[in-house]
Amino acid sequence: MVAKFPYEKAILAIAEADLYGDSHACEKYGISRQTLWRWRDRARNEPTMSQGVTKKKKLLLHDWQGDAAKTLKTGLSELNRRFQGARDKDDAMVITAIAGAVKVIGDIKLEASIILTQDDGDSESLYQQTEEGEVAAESRGEEEGEDSE
Repeated sequence: MVAKFPYEKAILAIAEADLYGDSHACEKYGISRQTLWRWRDRARNEPTMSQGVTKKKKLLLHDWQGDAAKTLKTGLSELNRRFQGARDKDDAMVITAIAGAVKVIGDIKLEASIILTQDDGDSESLYQQTEEGEVAAESRGEEEGEDSE
């Protein structure tokens, strides 16, 4: 008996790998990097699967944006509190660290907003628009060939 292809698992794994890294997705879904790369290749060649990956990535980004907004609000509140009570060099170092973290989260949130507002036309996706092997090669980086099934 031939096993049915796990479309939903593949779509989730690809989307999360693209956003959080291959190692994260492989560990979470119990797959090898080679399997992830094969699924990416398949997604590039199957429009329905490709659209599913694009939609799942947008949902994940949208969810993350809500968390980022809460984190930014908390960070800014803490920054204000620390600034009001600053007395010495150690306080200044903490303020600088918090300000840096708030900046990074704000920058990432802005980039996510740009990604979410881009028109994908609902008929094309990242995987259909890229040339053969481009996405897989970028995500493999220097770790190419580490895992095998």
